[in-house]
Amino acid sequence: MKIYKKYKRVDLPWLKEVPEHWELKKAKHLFNREKRAVKKNDEIITCFRDGIVTLRKNRRLEGYTEAINEYGYQRIKKGDLVIHVMDAFAGAIGVSDSDGKSTPVYIVCTAKVDLNNYYYKYLLRYMAYTGYIKSLYRGIRERSTNFTFDIFKEILLPIPPLSEQNQIANFLDWKIGEIDRLVGLEKRKVERLGELYRKILNNIFDNISGEKKRLKYIFSFGKGLGITKENLGEYGYRCINYGEIHGKLKFSFSSKDKLLKGLSNVEGITITEFANLSKGDFIFADTSEDLIGSGNFTFLECLDSEVYAGYHTIVCKPKIKFNSRFLAYQLESDLWRTQIRKAVNGIKVYSITQQILKQTSVVFPDLSIQENIVSKLDGIQDKLIDMKRCTETQITYLEELKKSLISDVVTGKMDVREIEIPEEYRRD
Repeated sequence: MKIYKKYKRVDLPWLKEVPEHWELKKAKHLFNREKRAVKKNDEIITCFRDGIVTLRKNRRLEGYTEAINEYGYQRIKKGDLVIHVMDAFAGAIGVSDSDGKSTPVYIVCTAKVDLNNYYYKYLLRYMAYTGYIKSLYRGIRERSTNFTFDIFKEILLPIPPLSEQNQIANFLDWKIGEIDRLVGLEKRKVERLGELYRKILNNIFDNISGEKKRLKYIFSFGKGLGITKENLGEYGYRCINYGEIHGKLKFSFSSKDKLLKGLSNVEGITITEFANLSKGDFIFADTSEDLIGSGNFTFLECLDSEVYAGYHTIVCKPKIKFNSRFLAYQLESDLWRTQIRKAVNGIKVYSITQQILKQTSVVFPDLSIQENIVSKLDGIQDKLIDMKRCTETQITYLEELKKSLISDVVTGKMDVREIEIPEEYRRD
């Protein structure tokens, strides 16, 4: 790695030295905050945590909402530096690739002097990575106040010569683009592993034969505790709730899982027979924010201590003998999920009732066949989990490499002035 010949001390909270010939000035000497009137046909622009500022239609936005601010929209032009006032700490800082409009939740900045907004995009994202931007938020809670332009304008920023700003921005566009491409390939591997698992799972249950039973003949049905989030905390008997069923404890869990919250406030709560869980009980989330999650469940696979079903749950206690993992795998298949998706109602939230669950059917072959299917699927799952872990490790490495590269280049630890940039990455 090539470095500059001479450096000077700057002793900033997030930076200790810069190349000797770089200047430093407060942001207010470099940027204006723009507040333009919108045009009639302007489309909505959104700034994401990955630093992409683009038309909302250009990104997949399932489940995403953004309130229209009572003060109306502001206009953004292609090339503007855009900062999300609430999510700047997470890196929601970028340069718009389009003309359009946004709510005032974004700071729209234009240059007072000759500078490269793309360089400052990378610099500010580096400052977010260091935690410095978050330290400037005023308030106890992360989102209690915003990263305002009044805060931003007082930050001391390095100013490389414009030719270096251009070279740094182009170099990072090139190298970060390559890293993002590799990250995309790794993420696609994870998606394909999930697709492969579902194909195998559906193939097994599409071709299974055995006795067909409705869930109302397999389970007794009841509700979890009538509690809210306010009843939960660090201590007390463990609870499995709606959130865990849609999250990391989907499919199965143990009473010792650290993700379980404690029932810390029991005042006025009645512990019912159904809420007190036994090994092999199935617990369904009674609502879902999307159709895909409708029917999400978990079952208590290991009971070492008392555990309860919490809020927004339906508890199913077995009335007959079966292999719990076999049924859990079948409840993951399209053969069963399709029944749920046809029955649920909702627009923004889908409600899953006891009656809906009772009317769905599953197939039970002999116990020996159930056990063989579980053994096969467990083996496949283990292999897929190992492969997924490898790809996720590689993604983590690439993301850290990206942050390290941005850090070294925007602060002058690495000299890229003489590196030849491919033509397609040159803006100047």
